[in-house]
Amino acid sequence: MTITCPELTYTSSLLLAAISGLIGYLSPYWQVDEVFTKDSELQISVGLSYGCVKEDKGEGWINTFCKPLPLYGQRSEDNYPYVSTVRWLITGHMIFMIVSAGLNLSSKCIAKRQVMQKAAALLALVSIGLGISGLVLFSSKITRYQNLFKEEFPEVVVNTVLTPGASFYMSAAGCSLFGFVCCVELTLGLRQILQRERENHERRLLLKDEIRFMYGAAPLFLDASSSLTQSGSSTKTIQLPVETCQVDIFGGQVPVHNKQRKGAFFVQSYRNVE
Repeated sequence: MTITCPELTYTSSLLLAAISGLIGYLSPYWQVDEVFTKDSELQISVGLSYGCVKEDKGEGWINTFCKPLPLYGQRSEDNYPYVSTVRWLITGHMIFMIVSAGLNLSSKCIAKRQVMQKAAALLALVSIGLGISGLVLFSSKITRYQNLFKEEFPEVVVNTVLTPGASFYMSAAGCSLFGFVCCVELTLGLRQILQRERENHERRLLLKDEIRFMYGAAPLFLDASSSLTQSGSSTKTIQLPVETCQVDIFGGQVPVHNKQRKGAFFVQSYRNVE
C-alpha cells in the first residue's frame, strides 16, 4: 500500500511550522509599541513571556509599563525572557514533525517499511499533541493576562494585540491541523496493513487445517507464483497465501520454500482432508 500523505500534507506542515517557529524565536527582540487612540482605552501588546501596556493620558503624555505574563514565563535582570513552556511545546512539535516526515519518506526505500510507517505515525501523534497543547496553553495565558488588566483597570476598555513573534508562534502550533489530516491518513493506512496481515494469518491457519502432507506420491513443489503443484500424469495447483508457509509432515512443522530459492524443500505427496 502506498501512503501519499508526506508529499503534500507533511511538506506544507513542515514549511509553515519551520518558518513560523524561526520568526517566533527571534520575536523577543520585536516588542511592539502600541499607541492608544482614546483616553479610556488600553492596548495590551502580548509577547512571548511578557506583556507591555501603553496608556495614553492625553496631551502627549504616554505611560508605558510591562508585566510578566502570569504563569507563563520569567524575565531575567536585563528583561530577556527565559524559554517558556509554550516555546518548548512548539519546538517539540516541529522536531517531531521533521523526524516523522523523514521516517515516512525513507520508508519507501527500505525493507522494513511497515515498521517505519508505524513509527512515523506515532511521532506524528506526539507532534500534534505538543503543537495543540502549546496553542491551547498560550491562548489561555493571553486570556488570563487580559483579565488581569481588566481587573486592574475596570473603567477602561482593554484590547489585546499579539506581537509578531507571538502571532507566528500561534501559527506554528496551528500547523498541527495540517499534520492531523496526515496522521488520520497514516492511521487508516496502518489499519489496512494490519487487516491484511490478519487475513493472511487466517488463510495460513485455514490451509493448515484443510491440507496434510505425507510421503508416498508424486512430488509437490512451490512454483514462482507461490502455488503448490503436483507433478505427474495430472497436475493440480493449490494457491498459497504467502511465499513461505508451514506444512505438517508426520505431525511436525516443516517450512516449504519457493523452488527457485536455495535449499528448496520438496514435499512428496499431499491429500485433501475433505
